[in-house]
Formats: sequence, structure tokens, C-alpha cells
Amino acid sequence: MGMKMLRLLLLGTIVGSAWAQQPTPTPTPSPTPNVPNVSRRPYWSADLPGGNFMIALDSVSSISQSQYIVDGNARVNEVSVGTLGSVQARFYYIEPYVPQSPLMSGQAQIDQLKEKVDDAMGRVSQDDPNTLVMKNYPTTTHAHTVEFRIGSRAALQKLYGSLENAMRTYRDTKFK
Repeated sequence: MGMKMLRLLLLGTIVGSAWAQQPTPTPTPSPTPNVPNVSRRPYWSADLPGGNFMIALDSVSSISQSQYIVDGNARVNEVSVGTLGSVQARFYYIEPYVPQSPLMSGQAQIDQLKEKVDDAMGRVSQDDPNTLVMKNYPTTTHAHTVEFRIGSRAALQKLYGSLENAMRTYRDTKFK
């Protein structure tokens, strides 16, 4: 082996060992994309004067809003939450149903009667009759149904809007 070859071999060994002793650069982490946390279940909850209700959004099968007359004397505006389980939720606003009379004198009597009903409802108990569910056992007791009485039609409409928004966006939502 010639001197030239020995020099090249020695130079290769020196450079190789110097390179091997260099600290290994730490790789820069690539930015992680903003991925939603799919393991966390979003919930819709309502804090109401008559109690609280909370449900996982993936357990809601349907929401609906309807209006009906009960026994010819009460108008009920209702929001219903259907679930994949056995519990159903009902939120409603109830008001006296006063049919409109085609005769002016009849309408005055109806309006007077409505005032008396409103006044009597306010004196029924120390609790607010506009926010507590009133039941007549066993007629109005339904197994697996959770009921909440809402104080105004506008508040019921906001509750439905909150539910609808939570369902569309699939995000935690709180209604108060």
C-alpha cells in the first residue's frame, strides 16, 4: 500500500470519527393540525327554575316544537327532546286558551274571564306557577318523561333555538 493510500485511509478515519462525535440534531416537530377531540362527547344542558337537564348530543334522536289545546281551556307550546334511551324531555309554556268571540259583548266577557284566570293562577301557591310543572296523578304522570315548565313563550323559543344550534354545531351548549 502506498503512502497516498495510507494518507487517504487515515484522513477517512479521522473525518469519520469526527462526524460520528457530532451531536445528532433534534428534529423539529412538524406543526400538528387542529383536530377536534373526538373522544369528548358534547352536551346540551339547561338550568331552569324547576330543575336541570343535561344530555349528550349523540343521544338526541329528535327535537320538535308544537302547540296544542288541552281540554278546550289551555294552550300548550311544547319543545320535546327524543332520546335514544328511555327518557324523553318536555319543555312547555302553558297559557289560558281564550277563543275569540265574533260578538263584541261576548269578547268583553271572555277578556274579563281571562283576567280572573290569570289573577287566580298567580295566587295558587307561593311557588311561581309559570315555572313549575303541575300534575294530576296518575293522569298526567308519564314514566320516563322529564318535564319542565317555562315562564314565557319567548323563553321557550330561545330554548328551542339553543337546542337546534347545539344539534347543528355539535358543541357543548348551556341554556339558562
